[in-house]
Amino acid sequence: MGRLPESAVFLIICAALTTWQYWSLQVRYIMAISSLGLVELVSLAINNRFTIANIAAATFGLLLILIFEGQRYKNEIKNQQRINLLRRESERDDLTGLLNYRALSQEIKALTQNRSIHNIVIGGLDIDHFKKINDTYGHFVGNEVLNHFSTVLRNRTHTAFPNHGYVYRFGGEEFSIVVSNHSIKEVYSGLQLIEEEMAGQPITTKEGITVFISFSASLTNHLNGEQLDDTLKWADKMLYSVKNSGRGWIVTDHHTSVKKVHRIDR
Repeated sequence: MGRLPESAVFLIICAALTTWQYWSLQVRYIMAISSLGLVELVSLAINNRFTIANIAAATFGLLLILIFEGQRYKNEIKNQQRINLLRRESERDDLTGLLNYRALSQEIKALTQNRSIHNIVIGGLDIDHFKKINDTYGHFVGNEVLNHFSTVLRNRTHTAFPNHGYVYRFGGEEFSIVVSNHSIKEVYSGLQLIEEEMAGQPITTKEGITVFISFSASLTNHLNGEQLDDTLKWADKMLYSVKNSGRGWIVTDHHTSVKKVHRIDR
């Protein structure tokens, strides 16, 4: 087998590997490089040059390639894992483990580009009287309240809207919820149940302090072509207009007016 046929065989192997999508690109690359050694061994046999020295040289070269490329592939995997870990950490709130604004921005971008998504509801949530809780009981109790609220909100949202509901923390007592392919009415009903659950089940802190938690919320649709910040500003405007007149409200809109839909009396 001359050099030209060897090259042809190698190219055929490479072409075949490019169509094999079950393996990663790195694995296919290693297999393609390794095939050079196998082609060389076959060439030696065909050309009656199958001596121990030639076999040893070809085998040694093949092993070196496998070791080098295997280690390089292993290092690339480790580096990618580190990058993924750093990316996840950059998208998480340190205290509660919830997603943050960076993650929200990326999620909205992904949802708007997904043709199967026909509706996106964005909500702003704010724990009522949180400053008073901090001032009365201290920041450690405040952190317990934030973690408890985050856990309940995340779990109930994921249960009510599996694979379509996400919860975010922007900082302090400010949170956001994003639900796709569900109406505002459905999201409102889900938040109403969470509000009622929290009202009936106060948190007892590690110090034995009982704290009642309520929240106010606003819900709006993210319109096609609308900037995320504009949607959030509108939800924020609704939320704080309600908080200035009371607590424990959940409000919705049609981007033209604010409608009071629910209130739990305290």
